[in-house]
This record gives sequence, structure tokens and C-alpha cells, in this order.
Amino acid sequence: MRVLITASPIPDHLHNLVPLAWAARTAGHEVCVAGRPELAEVTKNSGLTSVSVPAGEGSSGIPDLSEGDPAALAAYVAAIDPVLVDGLVEYGRAWKPDLVLWDARSHAGALLARTVGAAHVRVLAEPDHLARFPDPGPLAARLAELAGDHEHGDDLLFGQATIDPLPEWLRVPSGLDRRPMRHVPHHGQTVIPSWLRRTPRRPRVCLVPGPDQPVAEVLGALADLNVEVIAELPADRVPAGVDLPDNVRIFDSLPLDPLLPSCAVIVHDGRISTLNAAVVHGVPQLVTGGSSWVTERLEEQSAGLAGTAGTLAGDLARLLDDPALRDGAERAQKEMLSAPSPHDIVPGLEKLAARR
Repeated sequence: MRVLITASPIPDHLHNLVPLAWAARTAGHEVCVAGRPELAEVTKNSGLTSVSVPAGEGSSGIPDLSEGDPAALAAYVAAIDPVLVDGLVEYGRAWKPDLVLWDARSHAGALLARTVGAAHVRVLAEPDHLARFPDPGPLAARLAELAGDHEHGDDLLFGQATIDPLPEWLRVPSGLDRRPMRHVPHHGQTVIPSWLRRTPRRPRVCLVPGPDQPVAEVLGALADLNVEVIAELPADRVPAGVDLPDNVRIFDSLPLDPLLPSCAVIVHDGRISTLNAAVVHGVPQLVTGGSSWVTERLEEQSAGLAGTAGTLAGDLARLLDDPALRDGAERAQKEMLSAPSPHDIVPGLEKLAARR
């Protein structure tokens, strides 16, 4: 069959789709990623075939739907790009996919599938906040308008099925056809540096601060700890006059998948791709941002803590010393690794496409 993939213009969201795309490819299916021109380089680095389609000048950001804010949903609705939808439909009519896999923040994929008559499946890259949204009606109405179909049904909102690669405790209960899948970390092309092949002499802490994190305060909190810190922190983010502590090494980007097995703890800003990677490798987490809905559930699993730059030193000490937190991270890892792999998911997708 032919599988067309669409994603929002956020690299993490395309990376989330790559293992499933390759599972379909190695099962003998044709796979193509279609989307905004800015996705082409990320797609090429994944080894997948890419097609760029015209797009408007709308926002490439993703409004936060985790708090059920109607204004956030309105911003998401306003960002749906009819130029992109038209470009995807034009390509879809020419290529004739049997199945469309669409990132849950790329409803253009659902519109494409509806128009060309393909089966289509939504793939989550974050908790399914839309399924728990108090009133998704404005989005449903806009999708129906773009589809020219006022009997739209829920499939434009949620797909004919939903693939959920998150930990079980981050899944949202619903009546949807939800298919759990093991998260397989993918962060693009990676060259493993020589230092990563050496065993660290002190507990290794991976640091991935968000763009709004107070870098000077974070570095100050780490300076006196008996740990080795490997930080994804471009040099231009270190404030002028702030000395880099001797126990901190900084890099523009980090290969999380090969790095995390050597880490005792990860400190990050709450990105779900980072959280998922830490769960896969059984690493306790200190989360200093992101959705409170997510961090509350992480703490309930005893797999990590929610904290701030001001509490970082104490939180890190607890994560390093408390065996209950290490045990919680290992339980979360075992649960994640017991989920079906991307290869296990493909036969069900084949059956769905055959019924169209």
C-alpha cells in the first residue's frame, strides 16, 4: 500500500512518526512524507522520501491545549492553513495513498484523507488533550467547513484510529479506537562522540533547559554538586559574565538516545519527546516546565519530580539518593517496553486500509 505522512512543522513531531514510517517501509509499503517546505530537511535526515507542498504564512507554533483554554483552541483553529490543505490534497490526488498517518497537530492530514478517500490514522506526539477538551466544537466546525461536509463525524477530529506512543499513565480514557505503541526515540542523525563511550566517574546528569529557563541560576545550582553535567546549551545562551562550572559540559545538541543509558538523572523542560526518551531508558526525571497535567502524573508514578531552578539542587540530590524514584523510573520503563512495537502496529494499519 501507499502510506502518506503529514506532520506539524515541529521537528519533534516528525521524529515521533519516523519509526512507524520505517516499520511500514520495511514491511514493503511505499512511504512518503508531505508537508511544509521547512520539514524537507528533517525528513531527508530521517532517510524518508519527502514532498514539499505550498503553504501559507500562518504560525508554525503549537498552542497549548493541556489546560482546556478556549482561547488556545481558537488559536489552533486559526492556524489551520487552507493553502497547505489544498497543496496536500493536490498531491494526494496525484499519488493516491491508501493510508494517511497524520500527526495529531496536523489536521490537514485528516482533510486530505477525507478528500481522496484514504483510510487515516492520527498519531499522538503528546497526551491527547483534544480528547479531554471541554468543547472541541469550534475545531470540528472549521474542519467540516474546509471539508465541505457538514456531516463531518469525529474522524476529522480524531482519525479513524489513534496511535498512542505515550506511557499508559499519560493516556486519556476515551471511546476512540486507540492503539498503544511503544515509543522508539528518534532525534535525527547521530554520531556518537568518543567521550560518550567512556564510563563517567561521577553520576552523569543530562540537562536540557527550555528557552525560558534562567540559565545563570541553573548553572549556579549545579556548580557545587558532585555530578558530571552534560547540557544541551548553546554557548550564546550562557549569560555574559557567567562562568561555566567545571563539572558542566555544553553542546549545541545532544544525542539523547545513546546518552541517556549513561545518565543517573535527566533535567528537562517538559518536552514530551524528552520525557518519553527518559522513560524508555528508565532514567529518573526532574521536569522544570511543561504541562502540570503531565508532571502530576509523572510524580504519581514515582518516576520523577516537578521542580524549578530554585529547587534544583535539592531535587537532584533526592533523585540521586532515593531508591523509590529509581524503582519508579524502572517500572515506567518496563511498562513502556511491553507495549507493541511500530512493526507490531503495521498489520492493523494494513487491515484498516483494506477496508476503505
